[in-house]
Amino acid sequence: MADIQTTDMLNLPVPEAMFETIVVEPSDWQKEMVQELSECAALVHARRVEPNIDNMLKIMTDGRKIGLDQRLMNPLLPDFEGSKVNAYTDKVFEIWSDTGSDRLTQLVFCDFSTPNKDVRFNVYDDIKTKLIKRGIPENEIAFIHDADCLWRPADLEQRAGRIIRQGNDNPEVQIYRYATSGTFVLY
Repeated sequence: MADIQTTDMLNLPVPEAMFETIVVEPSDWQKEMVQELSECAALVHARRVEPNIDNMLKIMTDGRKIGLDQRLMNPLLPDFEGSKVNAYTDKVFEIWSDTGSDRLTQLVFCDFSTPNKDVRFNVYDDIKTKLIKRGIPENEIAFIHDADCLWRPADLEQRAGRIIRQGNDNPEVQIYRYATSGTFVLY
């Protein structure tokens, strides 16, 4: 037997959430890669390619990587100034600068490109390096996987619940979601 109560049933005092979706334009490289994926998808749909060679799951995963940062598909490509990663690095630094006296915490979720033992490009290290260069002390930046957590937040509701919760002393919180226009995934 279980007595399950959802947030809306409990009516707990939580901060008001202000959601903002920030859409960035894709680079020429990203546009070209998305076009190539569209052509691959057409071949898969027409059953002109074996599933062990290419399939929609692989195409969608590659599309999500392209939307996040073109260097996830080809680490030799340049760091696109207008990328989603750079947009949220800018926002993290802006919030850190504006709220430094309050010592507030920011959470950044990223489904792809976690740090690895080899030298492959990854988004976490890219963001950390950029924030340190801007002046955020390294000891104020942590990755969730450094805590040996047994679960990973996987959906938008659970992620928002990390900030829209009882005990958050802020009357209002901001949640930013980033999208690259013309790619596969908005959030």
